[in-house]
Amino acid sequence: MSHIFLSPKGHLYHQSIAQSLQSNGWQLSTQTAANICIYLGDTQQGFSPSEISTIDTQLIERFSGAELFLQARANPFARLRCGLTKQGQLVIASPIDDNLHLRIIRLVQNFQRLTQESYEDKLNTLTLDNPTSHTDISENANMDAPTDSSATSRQTSVKDQPDTINYQTESQHSALWQEKLQNWGVEILSKGSDLPPELDHPAIQQVLQNSQALHKGLFPNGDECTLIPFPNLSNPNSKVLCVTSDGGVIALHRRQPTGILSPMVKELLFPTSEITPLWHQKYTGNGDLFAVSSNQVYFKESHPSGLIKSAKVHSWDQRKIRLEGPLFSAVASLFLQWSTR
Repeated sequence: MSHIFLSPKGHLYHQSIAQSLQSNGWQLSTQTAANICIYLGDTQQGFSPSEISTIDTQLIERFSGAELFLQARANPFARLRCGLTKQGQLVIASPIDDNLHLRIIRLVQNFQRLTQESYEDKLNTLTLDNPTSHTDISENANMDAPTDSSATSRQTSVKDQPDTINYQTESQHSALWQEKLQNWGVEILSKGSDLPPELDHPAIQQVLQNSQALHKGLFPNGDECTLIPFPNLSNPNSKVLCVTSDGGVIALHRRQPTGILSPMVKELLFPTSEITPLWHQKYTGNGDLFAVSSNQVYFKESHPSGLIKSAKVHSWDQRKIRLEGPLFSAVASLFLQWSTR
């Protein structure tokens, strides 16, 4: 069993991170010589210049991909690090809040899957005839189940090229979702894409079974996204969801701004920084604005424990506040709702 050193103990999220790690089978250690060291930094800046300098002296190799993975949900000016020490010990030093909780757990899970085999040799033996498989999800998947490392992201072989896409319709107007992609300059790349950890949940995976294939998209600035069509990208009447790299979601086929908010989604849907519908500002309940649609807004209320899976989502239509349930269940419900209309 791998041991993890988690510091500092007095951090607001220490208990929730520790519970998540232990529930996934890892054992916490009081020794800095553990297999993995996780340092929890300030929500905004991460670490001070002197702290980050001390961390840098320990690292012999930095994982820029892992740092970018964390940066997608962190303050863009936060100081964070991820790398290896001489002893092969993984060091994760990151700011931490609700947005980064799951990403740190995902990094630890991915590190556990690494072996000492030569990946260069392995890549030379791979053939393009072996598409990546995905985990089958039971029709009775628990909508409230927590993120599980066995629930893998749905993906297909990157060798596959996009379907032959014909955007012409009988009315000679292109599909709304295509218009939005063209407006934002999104290029549709090959089939196959991983979803961010915020969406790595059995109930959401079950909804994705209704999509024939996920596609990778690329914004002009280099940011990637995942396009999820229901059923495909060759049908102009398809319902298409765009998942940004920071965990946001946009229902491209809807005329009114509809989606799960993230910094990237806010910038795309509301370039003037005025979030609509404006009446969401009259909400008198607790929580932060989480998602919007034409006739409903959704607010996420964090649980005192700090656990992501314990966060509750409420919806409001200007008349009644409704409890939508735990975060993962609410997100799955939105996916199902937006993928069908």
